[in-house]
Amino acid sequence: QKKLQRFSEPVEEGFPNRHLEETRYIGRLACDYVGLLYGGRAEDVGEATRRQRIITPSGGLTAWLRRGWGLDAVLSDDDGKNRDDHRHHAIDAIVVGCADQAAIKRLSDAAERMEKVQKERPFDSVNHPWDGFIENVAEAIEPIIVSRRVSKKVSGGLHKDTIYSKPHRSNGRAEHHRTRTGLANLTAADLAKGNIIDKRAEAAIRSKLNELGESNPAKAFKDPANLPTVRGPGGKPITLRRVRVAESVKPRTIGRGPSVRRVKSESNYHTVVYEMPGAGGGGTWAHAVVPLLDAATIAKPGAPGREDGPAVPIHPPLPNGARVLFTLTNGECLEMEDPKQPGMRDVFRVRQISDGEILVVRTTDNRASAVSGKDRIRIKGKGDKLRQLGARKVRVTLLGEVVNAGG
Repeated sequence: QKKLQRFSEPVEEGFPNRHLEETRYIGRLACDYVGLLYGGRAEDVGEATRRQRIITPSGGLTAWLRRGWGLDAVLSDDDGKNRDDHRHHAIDAIVVGCADQAAIKRLSDAAERMEKVQKERPFDSVNHPWDGFIENVAEAIEPIIVSRRVSKKVSGGLHKDTIYSKPHRSNGRAEHHRTRTGLANLTAADLAKGNIIDKRAEAAIRSKLNELGESNPAKAFKDPANLPTVRGPGGKPITLRRVRVAESVKPRTIGRGPSVRRVKSESNYHTVVYEMPGAGGGGTWAHAVVPLLDAATIAKPGAPGREDGPAVPIHPPLPNGARVLFTLTNGECLEMEDPKQPGMRDVFRVRQISDGEILVVRTTDNRASAVSGKDRIRIKGKGDKLRQLGARKVRVTLLGEVVNAGG
């Protein structure tokens, strides 16, 4: 509620300008601080002449230099900056490192040349800092392995919002649970499978769909004006908004007494990769997922297995003889053979985990999961595919070094 209130407050006049001034001030303080390591921000190089040791190029200047030097082409096929690749930050760092007074002079000269030939753009190109500059940058950027901070904090939504009923076996159906569902959330499968419990309500829904000439309840009842009606007490028409639907799910029971409820887990905390010994000396790998709800229960001080609140391994029940190799959570890294390029090894970041699949992407990939589909790698099965790919858990340091992280 407090967050909502902050967003509803009017933005004070002059806020963006004040923010820019604060950013410039922070930049000046950072320069002064770094200057302590090098004898100040500037040095005397002659009578009444000083040379800057610490330079703070503006964002506009670095953008002009990046385009003028043609560095956007290192990660992109067009003239734009490729923000889908984390390495665009490294290219910006190279530009900042090369943006000395000589670079600014080259930029000014390029703008002057373009003005003479009456070009609309300030410049088409800027002289490179040295011969072979683009090639050197490409060689430095290509092998970069991106480091990301991984959070293992047990936090977030422990279960989905839907509350399920106790188990039912009525109407000749197998054991199922029921939930109240809005008509706009119904599916054609709910009607085809007879999942709606109240058959009178189902008949009203089917009749209304026939009247509208629509087979998809979600589309038909998106407009509240299309909702069907049923006869209530005394024959009074009642608008049908929600119905009870049977679902073949296995919810968890949480809470005690009057607060007991049945829910489904919202997300997974991590998966435990383990090895089962084989008859010939070799073993097979498997993995078992730990839902966030279970992780919160295990990690809670006072839980079974915790004496005075120390950290304990958050592991699910494993088969007898299982040897834990490592755990994997979202954001952690695996070094393994590239399934799309057999024989080549690379480092991949875990994007999503589930019972039957581990989804990974390359460490440089900065795209949302919805648009990175073709480059995602799905490791299907219970975990032995990881062994076949020679996977090992690694950690990427802040300097981009790959070190073993277990297993």
